[in-house]
Amino acid sequence: NFAKEYRLPPSFIGSAVKGALLAGGGTENIKLCIGALEKAYRNGEKAVSEVQKNPFNPCLLNTDTDLNLLADRLKKLGKRSFSLCLYGASGTGKSAYAEYLADVLGMNVIKKQCSSLLDMFVGGTERNIAAAFREAKENEAMLILDEADSFLRDRNHAVRSWEVTQVNEMLTQMEQFPYPFVCTTNLMDKLDKASLRRFTFKVRYDFMKKEQVREAFKFFFGKTVQNCGQFRMLTPGDFAVVKNKAEILNLLDDEKELQRMLMQEEQAKCLKENAAKLGFV
Repeated sequence: NFAKEYRLPPSFIGSAVKGALLAGGGTENIKLCIGALEKAYRNGEKAVSEVQKNPFNPCLLNTDTDLNLLADRLKKLGKRSFSLCLYGASGTGKSAYAEYLADVLGMNVIKKQCSSLLDMFVGGTERNIAAAFREAKENEAMLILDEADSFLRDRNHAVRSWEVTQVNEMLTQMEQFPYPFVCTTNLMDKLDKASLRRFTFKVRYDFMKKEQVREAFKFFFGKTVQNCGQFRMLTPGDFAVVKNKAEILNLLDDEKELQRMLMQEEQAKCLKENAAKLGFV
C-alpha cells in the first residue's frame, strides 16, 4: 500500500517502515517518516500526484498524430520502452497528455523542469540530469522533461564546452533509459538533430480547431455555443485560465463575458508574436 501511495523505491519505503517501528510508532508515524524521506529524495519537489492538475480532455488536442489511438496501442501492447517529443505552442496540452498517458498505462510519473536541473558549477547539471533518469528508473516511472530545448540544443551552435557535454549526457541517458521518456518544447527547430533520431514519436501540437473550441466550452463551462468562428489561436490552457478568472469574478454563467476573456487571451498572443517579429523581447 505504501508503495502505491508514495513515489519512492521499495528499499527506501522498507527502511522508513523499519525505522518508525523501531521507534515504537504506528501507521501515522510511518507515513510521516516516508513523507519526509520522499521530500528529501525529491529535493523538496512535489510528486505529480500531489500537484493539482487542470481538467484534461484528449479530444481537445489538435495534433498531427492520433494520440488517443497511440495511448490505446501502447496500453494494448504493454510497451514501456518508448519516447515522445511533444512540440508546439504553449498551453496546447503537451505535459497534460504525458500525464494522461501515464495514467492510461498505470505508471508513476517523475516530472522535471529543465530549469530545476541547472547547476552553477561545471558538471553539476550533468549530474542532475543523470539523477533525474536514475530516480525515474528506480521508481519504474515515466520521466517527463519540460523545456527540453534547454538541454537538447543543436551542438553545432554551441559556444561553450559545457553546452556540448550537457547535450551528450542527455542523449546518453535517453539511450539507456528503459521506461517512457517524454520531452516537451516550444522550440522544435532548436533541437539537436541527433536527439530527434532518438525519439520514437515526434508530435506537433497546434491551436484548437473550431469544433474543438465548441467542445472546450462544454468541457470547461458546460455551455453549448455556435459562434466560435472568430477564434483562431486558442488552446486548452487558455480555457483553464479563463475558467479560473471567471470563477474569481463570478462570471461563469456569462457567456458573452467568457468569450470576451478568451478573445483577450488570443489577442495577447498576437501582440507577443508581432513584438517578436519587430525584434522586441
